Amino acid sequence: MKYIVFSGVLTVMSFSSIAAVKDEDALKYVPGGSVVENKKDEVKVRSPQGGIVELEFKRNGKLDEASGDMIELDSFVPGENYLPLDRIAASLKEEGHQLRGDWSYDKGFMKDWRYEVDTIQNNERFELVVDAKTAKILDKRIDD
Repeated sequence: MKYIVFSGVLTVMSFSSIAAVKDEDALKYVPGGSVVENKKDEVKVRSPQGGIVELEFKRNGKLDEASGDMIELDSFVPGENYLPLDRIAASLKEEGHQLRGDWSYDKGFMKDWRYEVDTIQNNERFELVVDAKTAKILDKRIDD
């Protein structure tokens, strides 16, 4: 019986340790943006250009991933010496890619932070994996 009560207390404590992300913590990733929705660990922020950036946070309040549907209207600045979304977009355009809209930012398994971006090049659709520090394309897959 003591074990069951103790387990229940630990479960309640672990659920209560999921603190809601403060709006100002989310807004540092989308400068000049405004919070549209805040659901504890998921925050939607409207960028100054009108796009919606979705941010997901870990239990400890650190960014887990970010994404959006309009790369050219979204604003995202990850900090910590990682390139902002607009610099990634500009680099891809310089390499002849047309941006399709969808993008995401996350940490790969056993890898550093990266962007995934949907593009078109030479009339073919691609999903690119781009290094978040260098803007170098790490992987290029045809997107069906």
